Amino acid sequence: MPAIAQIKEAVAAYFGTTVLELTGPERTQIVCARRAVAFRLCNELTDVPYLQIGREFGGRDHSSVLRALTKPIDLQHQIAFDRLRADLIRGTTHDVDTVLRWQFKSRRDPVVPMFVRRYTA
Repeated sequence: MPAIAQIKEAVAAYFGTTVLELTGPERTQIVCARRAVAFRLCNELTDVPYLQIGREFGGRDHSSVLRALTKPIDLQHQIAFDRLRADLIRGTTHDVDTVLRWQFKSRRDPVVPMFVRRYTA
């Protein structure tokens, strides 16, 4: 079972951002959608209550986490959620396992280059 810190790092690596951007005060649509993916992963993969998840993400309230969980996410973020959940359950991260990533729009340049998954199974 992954910890919240591992989930934050995996989400940040997947989207090509930093953990500080996920936990920071920025409220743009892009950052909020990425943060919602992280909230959903924390809710599914850990037994931590909403209040503690919110505190781990920059001191947010439990209602912010609840809102992110009930609000539907778009298709590209749902795909990201499914891939991240599968990788976190398997115990791999996107730093080790190269992954086909969506071209997410961002104001910043991606931190790491985009790769294509090599299926070995």
